[in-house]
Amino acid sequence: MAARAQSVKIFEAAVAAFQAGDHRRADEMCTSYLRQYPGDANIRRIQAVFWAESGAPDKALAALLQIVSKVPAFVRAWEDIAELRLKKRQFGGAITAYESALNADATRSDIRVKLGQIKAFMGDGAAADAEFEASIKAAPGREALVAAIELQREGKDAEAEQALRALLHDSPEHIDALRLLGVMMSSKGKHSDAVALLERAAALAPDYRLVRANLGKAYYEALNYEKAAAIFRRLIADEPNARNHFNLANVYAGEGRPEDAVPFYQKALELDPDHAGALMGLGHVLKTLGQQDQAVEAYRRCGALRPDFGEVFWSLANLKTFRFSDAEIAGMETQLASGKLTPESVVSMNFALAKAYEDRKFYAKAFAAYNAGNSTKRPEVRYDPLQTEAFTS
Repeated sequence: MAARAQSVKIFEAAVAAFQAGDHRRADEMCTSYLRQYPGDANIRRIQAVFWAESGAPDKALAALLQIVSKVPAFVRAWEDIAELRLKKRQFGGAITAYESALNADATRSDIRVKLGQIKAFMGDGAAADAEFEASIKAAPGREALVAAIELQREGKDAEAEQALRALLHDSPEHIDALRLLGVMMSSKGKHSDAVALLERAAALAPDYRLVRANLGKAYYEALNYEKAAAIFRRLIADEPNARNHFNLANVYAGEGRPEDAVPFYQKALELDPDHAGALMGLGHVLKTLGQQDQAVEAYRRCGALRPDFGEVFWSLANLKTFRFSDAEIAGMETQLASGKLTPESVVSMNFALAKAYEDRKFYAKAFAAYNAGNSTKRPEVRYDPLQTEAFTS
């Protein structure tokens, strides 16, 4: 029991060191621990993940293959091997690794789906269909779940929720039903319900990364930043992609720790230079830190990627001293004329354009833009003068 506690402690400390950029320290911590406990497959695996992330994928792959030769039921290590094979476009090797994972845990319908995707990419439609069908059979209630998802896609949220609750009545431990209902509750602002559902799903499937990611977001939306950060730090250790770095950055930004958010937004952009959300978030935290020139650069890059994203232009306008160029004004005018913007973007872009006109003393145009923004915003604002009087008199 003491060794297990020490293993968890070393795991978390090594991950923290790696995330802080001290890759050598993280590696040394694992190596030192493994001298005492050479059979700890979890520490050996996370060290291999560090090697892969640090630019030594061949070394990582060799270590992971050694791990599964001794612990063939280590599903997560097989998944790591498959992902490394995929990055090398070694599709046959990836298929073999995923199949080995299924030999260890035949209930993993998500791995069946990944196998189907690989086989479809390779042009083997029949084999892909067989994997997708097997994923349905491996997951009881899959057809009912698909039906609920279709209802949600059609905008029938109430019916989708009813279908998910019916599925959970028959199968109380259906992980994907718990997950999807939790996400639905979160979108409705029912944060305590969302957290309860997703915590239950995570307890049933602690290695299901999508469940953990959803739970992390639910904690974030419930303002439980400490738990949200812990989940995303662990997810980065398991899967150091742009999405997980972006989510952790959002947690730090929401918690009022902009200086901690910056490196994670930057890492997300290093992994995915076209991540508009990371550019937007980076702009926000740089603005908070008083680094206005860098904030403008981030916002402008975001606007170039997403010219239909009204919030980024309103964020630029809110810098007060910023002035839009002729090209940027023309771009906003074109976007508004397209009629394709969301209501939120229509409001934000009109207000940004109004600020741009006002700076150039085009006051009639500025008033018209402010009016257009307010006209779009007004239906969303619920104002009851009698209620206001009752609460303020």
